[in-house]
Amino acid sequence: MHEWLGKLGMEEAEPTTLDLQDVNMVELAETCIEPKLVSVRDHWDWIKDGVEEVLTYANQKYRPEDVYTYCIIGKAQLWVTNEGFVITMEEKDDMALETFCYIWIAWAKERGGALSATHQHFFERKAKEAGYDGLKLRTNEYRIAKYVETNGWDLETIELVRRF
Repeated sequence: MHEWLGKLGMEEAEPTTLDLQDVNMVELAETCIEPKLVSVRDHWDWIKDGVEEVLTYANQKYRPEDVYTYCIIGKAQLWVTNEGFVITMEEKDDMALETFCYIWIAWAKERGGALSATHQHFFERKAKEAGYDGLKLRTNEYRIAKYVETNGWDLETIELVRRF
């Protein structure tokens, strides 16, 4: 197990109510529970379909079983709430000498519920506690990029791919 897993909170804690700073998010935060770090083995039965949905929607070439394996070997972490789940992993930028907590996969039972903004402070806190330089995510959907940008994220690059 990597040392940073413990820093991210590998020890399982009881869920607690979010304490958000943003006044516009307080009402939503009162009904949400902080994500809990869990074993993928214990939750695979219900998250597998969500992982598959995200991978299909994002046109990814890897399989849900690859995601499961990354969680099992400690390269990724599964966080769950009563609303859905997030899978994070460490991403290093060797050129910039920075390390990020990368939000790899995020799925919600109901879309459009502002869960990314609701739980943003939780993941920021966990990333800071683990010594990361920041959070990072990628999306192939413009409206998601614009949404997170309005919640304090900076658009740094746009990656285009042309396959042969």
